[in-house]
Amino acid sequence: MKFLKKSLSVLLALVMCVTCMSVCASAAWWNSKTMDAHIIVEGISKTLYDEWIEVSKTATVLEALTATGLSFETKETEYGLYVTSIEGDEEKTFGGWDGWIFELDGEICEESVDKARLSFDDGIYVVIFYYGDPYGSHGMQYPNVQQDIDGVITVTSEDTVKNWETGESVTTVNPVVGATVSFDDGTVVLITDSEGKVYIPEELKDGFHTYTIERYAEDGCPTVLRSTYEYGALGQPSVPIPDFIYKIILWFESVFAKLKEFFSGLNNK
Repeated sequence: MKFLKKSLSVLLALVMCVTCMSVCASAAWWNSKTMDAHIIVEGISKTLYDEWIEVSKTATVLEALTATGLSFETKETEYGLYVTSIEGDEEKTFGGWDGWIFELDGEICEESVDKARLSFDDGIYVVIFYYGDPYGSHGMQYPNVQQDIDGVITVTSEDTVKNWETGESVTTVNPVVGATVSFDDGTVVLITDSEGKVYIPEELKDGFHTYTIERYAEDGCPTVLRSTYEYGALGQPSVPIPDFIYKIILWFESVFAKLKEFFSGLNNK
């Protein structure tokens, strides 16, 4: 009986310790003035940046771009600062409306880079800069990827067409046709068919692989937002995990491992 009481006391102390440490860690993170944000910069022909970095919880997009260390240029407009060049990829390279656009958590932002802010409260952790011509003659599609267990990848895009006379917009889901899907840095290259599908060869169905989707017009202007995904046992695109969440997961794993070891010791007595 004394042993049982002692064991329960030890267990209770461990639970209280874990709870206290979790609360303290959460409080410290919540009170922090910084957060981890995923900054992606897709240039004309390649990915220029793709990293998680620490920024202020109220950082502007301009501050986030500056934190990457990439060279860029801006110009003043009546709406605020506009990015004209990043790492030498300059607007109007292809003579149309092509240039730099950015998204916050998957939504195109209409504010200027010096006014738009990452927001901890709104959950804005991902900033994507990309070069394209979505409003001009080149057009642009934004991949949505579905993968099944049979090794079929289907790439579609929600395309919105606006009638500038009436102001009405119509959105349809269309296949992304003729896009290049490159596995493992070009080891295997496939092209999406008329349904936006590619069929993974048998040698790639096992294990873990990365693949990139891209497509260009004849003059070299990107017509698809370059996107990188992962293919593995689950058959689903991966979502990057912020560093602080990953550290919390590792901490809980270590705690549970110690608890398992503790109870294993009790059973052996």
